[in-house]
This record gives sequence, C-alpha cells and structure tokens, in this order.
Amino acid sequence: KHLHNFAREVRLTEEEWNIGIEFLTAAGHITDDKRQEFILLSDVFGLSMQTIAINNQAHKNATEATVFGPFFVQNAPEIPIGGDIAGGANGQPCWVEGTVTDTEGRPLPGARIEV
Repeated sequence: KHLHNFAREVRLTEEEWNIGIEFLTAAGHITDDKRQEFILLSDVFGLSMQTIAINNQAHKNATEATVFGPFFVQNAPEIPIGGDIAGGANGQPCWVEGTVTDTEGRPLPGARIEV
C-alpha cells in the first residue's frame, strides 16, 4: 500500500522503475556471505536506525541505541590510550576522547570506546 502510494506520489516512470530494478539486481549479485549490500542500502535510507529507534526506547540519560557498523570489525586491534589509529593515513591529526558513564553519571570501569 505504501509503495503504491509512493509510486503515485512521485509519478514513477517505467524508465525510473527499470533503473531501480537494475540497481537492486546489481546489489543482489555482489551480495554474498561476507558482503551484504542490502544492509548498506538500508543504512543509506536511514531504515536501519529507524528500526533500532522504534525497538529500543531511550532511558533517562542513556545514549540512544545505534547500529553496529556498517563497518564494525570484530576483534579489531586494540590501540593504547593516546595511540594513533590513522594507520599511516595522511591528514591533520585529531584528538578524540570519551567517557562512559551509567545514567547517574558514574564512570563505568573497564568500558571500551570503539571507533
């Protein structure tokens, strides 16, 4: 119903529809068990975050829920405090720091900040 309303609202042409089908087909062809293009597409459309927001109510002073990724890497190398995460990339260095607390503002010992 919503998809049909969208097509009517934008007066979708057959050419636009064909281009959309070709795009989705190409995304399907390069998707495999290590590369999930439809998750990235969902992120581009904001649908991933909308789904997370609908299903994870923010509590008090807690940070809102978010999605992992799309570039989260399991078992990424641990960089010591003050370490360089640039991996040799050119550019101007940027200092980033963070604090992890509970909803009462108390620091959480042992928390990790993943960048």
